[in-house]
Amino acid sequence: MENRQDHLSFNGFHVWINVDNAKTLVYGVEYNEREDYLSCWIASARSKEFSISVYRPELDGDDYAVKVVLDGHLAAANLARNASLGDSRTITIYYRRISSTEVRKFIFGSLELTDDDAYLNGGTSTESISEIKVIIQRVTAVSRSMDEEFDSDAPPTATKVHERAKKGLSHQIQYGPAQHKPLQPSYDVDLIGEEMTFVFRYRPLETLQAVGIAPLSPSPLLATQPNSHAESSTRAVKREHSEDEFKDLEDEDIDRMFAQADALRAKAERARRRRATNVKSEPTSFFVPGEIIDLT
Repeated sequence: MENRQDHLSFNGFHVWINVDNAKTLVYGVEYNEREDYLSCWIASARSKEFSISVYRPELDGDDYAVKVVLDGHLAAANLARNASLGDSRTITIYYRRISSTEVRKFIFGSLELTDDDAYLNGGTSTESISEIKVIIQRVTAVSRSMDEEFDSDAPPTATKVHERAKKGLSHQIQYGPAQHKPLQPSYDVDLIGEEMTFVFRYRPLETLQAVGIAPLSPSPLLATQPNSHAESSTRAVKREHSEDEFKDLEDEDIDRMFAQADALRAKAERARRRRATNVKSEPTSFFVPGEIIDLT
């Protein structure tokens, strides 16, 4: 039976991503010993809201700071107080605060592509795009305050990426409309422990399937009746690496596989469009003029 994993576990913490109020599956889990972080891949879906949950199975009496970094930008910093976690022992982070009274929820948005070569040679780096990073660190809460002032902190604008540099990218983090949410008390803390880092790299499910990271099993994220050309292009990529073998690939190998999947999907789309233009626009006639149809 397929082993379905829906969270990362590291140093006594469980961390996962929620979409549609359900945990997402994780693929290609890998521990980077040199940089000391745990990483995986998850499937993203355009326009879907998401949240990050952190669970502590065993309470140890300490408080922990939880920072969320989305596409390279700090989006939230929360304090998981031992005394306030309750029976669930879980905190869930789903928004970026933009003022003392308003927040904006996390959303998987579309990647903005351009053919302007200025973005190819000197544009924004794609290294951190499509990455959700959760950093947990043991702290001591020093003082509590209820400062009603909050400096405006607008989320970063959508990033443009050259179409030849997207490396399998289709989505980026965006933020929903402003919603009312009063400011909660804040704390000054002393950092007393080492950072624990969890990295969730996200791509559309069909992209993860095309390069062999996710299995080709039915999923609600895919259309019930996929286009035949798109389906054949996905299967045309050789799935040479199982999920366990994938962790041994170098970054350049992963980029090459994503680029290959991009090229195949583009070729399938061109074939679909050519086929559509060759179809006659006249409606199909199911009855030959003058023919007698026996309905008895």
